[in-house]
Amino acid sequence: MIEKQAHEFLDKIFTHLNQNQVEIGHWEIDHLCYRTSSQENYELSKKLFEGLGRCLIESEVNGRLIATYKLEKAIHYKNWVIDLVEVPAPKPNKETVEGFEHIEVVIDEPFSVLQEKYQHLQLGTKGMSKDLNPELEIEFDDCAIKFHHQSLEQVINIEKNELVMAFLNESQILSQLKEYSPTISGTLPLNIQTPQSDLDILFQTNDLESFEKKAHVLFQSYEGYQLTHSEHQGLRSSVINFNYQSLPVELFAQEKVVFKQQANQHYLIEARLLKLLGNDFIEKVKELKLQGMKTEPAFGEVLGLKEAYSELLELNKLSDSELLIRYS
Repeated sequence: MIEKQAHEFLDKIFTHLNQNQVEIGHWEIDHLCYRTSSQENYELSKKLFEGLGRCLIESEVNGRLIATYKLEKAIHYKNWVIDLVEVPAPKPNKETVEGFEHIEVVIDEPFSVLQEKYQHLQLGTKGMSKDLNPELEIEFDDCAIKFHHQSLEQVINIEKNELVMAFLNESQILSQLKEYSPTISGTLPLNIQTPQSDLDILFQTNDLESFEKKAHVLFQSYEGYQLTHSEHQGLRSSVINFNYQSLPVELFAQEKVVFKQQANQHYLIEARLLKLLGNDFIEKVKELKLQGMKTEPAFGEVLGLKEAYSELLELNKLSDSELLIRYS
């Protein structure tokens, strides 16, 4: 029943997208949102989705509970595979229609690109002010699509990591350096980290010296603070390393749109592959990483790639269905 409702809802969403010439291409639809109309129905919906998968988290957000479920049987729709459903309790004193209400899509473009492209549509920009995983919304009469740069599952992995959240809250790095489009990347949000893994945060700047000065003020007192310069993708880059308690942190800044940086492109395809190819694939990657192999070579080894770094970038251009055909 839920799968049928999901397909009918997605048909409606894509009708709106096609009519308004909104394209999402190979981008990941990372989850569906299922609204509930009462607290009683929220509890009933939780029982329903508990029978279809496992609850990743239930937490209070802006005064109401939200539960997220990872479906045992993913929803396959056109070229997309969707395995997460978010179920919010209704907001107090707000009437809500029961059922699927919006989809959320992980993009690799700045919001400004979408705002320029779809300025003729009704855009919701309130979510852009969030520090962790801001979002841009396109609202239709009876549904919506939201764009962000991290999937919900990766955000949950971040939020469930107490040490990472302690650092983010204490340092306020996402707000203090907001002008540089901070984007969390690497193995920690993917949940394939080893004890030696860094918390990787990417930044975009047209003035590396200005970024370095601001980061120096914020983090010079942290253990092991070190600034180095390197070249990546033919561009000068700043790399800052330090430790927060037992957590190694690496800040990487480059004169390139952060979402197009190679590290973020690798991160996006790795997240999709982990979702699509399942537990055996995940365990093989983890085992290689525990043996000391870096992340991209580990993925390349399991996938049989000759040049992991470049071939992963090419794989990121494929749809979910094309990836499944190639590797299932």
